[in-house]
Amino acid sequence: PYLDNILWLNSRLTDLQAVIGLVKLERLADFNQSRVDNARFLTSGLANIQNIRTPEVSDGNHHVFHQYTIRYGGDRDSFVEELRSHGIGAGVYYPIPIHQQPIYKRLGYNDILPVTEKASREVLSLPVHPSLTKQELETIVREVKALC
Repeated sequence: PYLDNILWLNSRLTDLQAVIGLVKLERLADFNQSRVDNARFLTSGLANIQNIRTPEVSDGNHHVFHQYTIRYGGDRDSFVEELRSHGIGAGVYYPIPIHQQPIYKRLGYNDILPVTEKASREVLSLPVHPSLTKQELETIVREVKALC
């Protein structure tokens, strides 16, 4: 997974997916606000924890938190497994930086990007979806704190 061998784009939807998408679009602002609220709760709860760096949103910018991605300064993969074993659906969505994907290597990209490569070894995402309950958010914060 997450290994690109070809450049591609797939933007086709089935009729059913399109109908569901149209209905969900009517609620998009509410879904986004729930994500923002959930991210605010997580950021507040995870502040000042050793080895954790939460997302920052610069003044004048808006983030809808499709993912809530943090940086972990220790062994990220072991941390993700520990979170999962405690019922937290943590994920690593982009473990290989784009410039190291096979397709870009074949296209001649041989860049060395140490900051990007370091970030790719540290980032993980925590649940932030709109249907999270306050209890679930509290559990995420509690488990992350306990494992740090």
